[in-house]
This record gives sequence, C-alpha cells and structure tokens, in this order.
Amino acid sequence: MDKKLETLYQLGESLYQMGEYTASAICYKEAAEMFHPGAQYGYARCLEWGLGVEADPAAAFVWYEHAAQLGNVQAMCRMGDMEREGERGAPNPEAAFAWYLKAAEAGYAPAMEYVASCYFYGRGVAADLKKATRWYQKAAESSCELTPQQVVSLERVLSAAAREVALQEDGEHTRPADKR
Repeated sequence: MDKKLETLYQLGESLYQMGEYTASAICYKEAAEMFHPGAQYGYARCLEWGLGVEADPAAAFVWYEHAAQLGNVQAMCRMGDMEREGERGAPNPEAAFAWYLKAAEAGYAPAMEYVASCYFYGRGVAADLKKATRWYQKAAESSCELTPQQVVSLERVLSAAAREVALQEDGEHTRPADKR
C-alpha cells in the first residue's frame, strides 16, 4: 500500500482518537476515495454517527460495504449488524449471517462469536449445535481480540453448548426454540 495513503489513514485514526472528528473525517474521506479499506470504515463510522460530518446512514452503509468488500473485517461485522437490525429496511438474518461468517473466516474473533450464536439459535442459518460449539471454541481461542468479560461469557456459553451437543447426541434432549 502507498506510504502516503497509509500515513493519511493513520492521521485520520489519530485525530479520531483525540476527538478531532471534523479533521479525522476529512483524512478518512480522502484516503477512502483512494480505496483504503480502513479509511473507508472510519469514514463510514463518521457518517453513521455524525462525527465531524452530517449524519448520513445511507452513505455510511455504502462506505461500510466498500470497506467490507476490500476485506475490512470490522466493516463486515457492521454490515452484519445493519442487516440483522434492519437498518435499511426489513431485518435480513441470512444476509447478516453471511457477513458475520465472512469476517469470522477472515479470523475476526468478535465475528466468530456472532457466527456461533447464529448457529446456536438458528438465526439466519439452520441451528447446528456442533457448528456453534466449534465457532465458540474458535472465538475463545482467538480471545486476544475479546475483552475479559467476553471471554468469560464465551466460556460459559461454550460449556452450555457442549453439554447440549452431548445430550443431543445421546438422543435425550432437544434445545427449546429461541424465545425472541
């Protein structure tokens, strides 16, 4: 990647961290227009929340999508969130799952937790406790990106999921339907 482009993106990141959102958005936008996926994600975040620019959720979605298509895993997760929550219309759990899975397969631990949850509860994909357990394990093993509270939560859910898988394999138990 071009050193000048990366420097521009890093400047945007530093300004964002300092709360200088207007200057940050300017840097992000310039780097985003030159196809820097991190800057595209940063600019989308500014647009979504109105940080340094006027809030524009539709434009934010477009920039998140550009960043996701260029491999930014945080943007992939945000796309999943937006699809799950129906921020562009009706909720689309299948599209949400697809974005989460793409980020998880790229090694992003928070997305691994989302994928596990989708498999566990059958959200956007057929419920599959074995796959849920595998994804919870992957998320726990990749815990360097998770907070200590998330790791504890994952370990609890993983233990519960492993017990359910064992019981299902014995034919003694089926998981009750998700009560949402």
